[in-house]
Amino acid sequence: MSEFNVDLVKFAGIIFGDGYITKQGNVKFQHSLLQKDYALYKAIKCEEYFGLKYSKYQRKKQENSFSTNDNFIIHCHAKNWVKVLRNEWYINSTKNIPCNIISQFGIEEWSFIYQDDGRLNKISHTNNLINGTRVRKECSPFVNRYEFCLGYPTDDTLQALQVSLNNLNIESSILIRKDGQRNISISKASSKIIFYESIKSFIFNSMQYKLNINPTLSYSK
Repeated sequence: MSEFNVDLVKFAGIIFGDGYITKQGNVKFQHSLLQKDYALYKAIKCEEYFGLKYSKYQRKKQENSFSTNDNFIIHCHAKNWVKVLRNEWYINSTKNIPCNIISQFGIEEWSFIYQDDGRLNKISHTNNLINGTRVRKECSPFVNRYEFCLGYPTDDTLQALQVSLNNLNIESSILIRKDGQRNISISKASSKIIFYESIKSFIFNSMQYKLNINPTLSYSK
């Protein structure tokens, strides 16, 4: 337990992705209306774990928005300790969770991060060397890699995230996008299986598209 009498690892895990702390000490989440079940789950966990009462409301999508659905918003009531964390964890209005907390993330924390910011990259073929010639063979889709779209995290944050995955026996790497964004990638077969099997019980109906194919070609449930 922390000086705030809450589990800061659990709290950081819930807000790491789409969560936001206002200057007044409110925790807020915004998701597509189609992901209402997941947003409500996070709100319920905020109340169960941290005593944060919440309000919920629907907002029409803004004009010229990339969204295709209305938004569902969770607004947790302000707490002094949350306001203190806002002052400690935000630099120039940018969330910057301490690395000693990130490095302790477990699979529940990663389930929030994956549902907020994760995606699977799938592949539907294998490349086989036959008589010295590389031959492409079509096959059932499977995961090429699980990827976490993190934006532009610091080196220390990336290292802390990888430490936490390593503690779960999940090997990861850094994937640098053309625009300079740096993402966490899980591509080793054994790590993909561990991640899939560990996280699947946390994935909500509206988020099943992020986990709807096998982690490897040879995987059997």
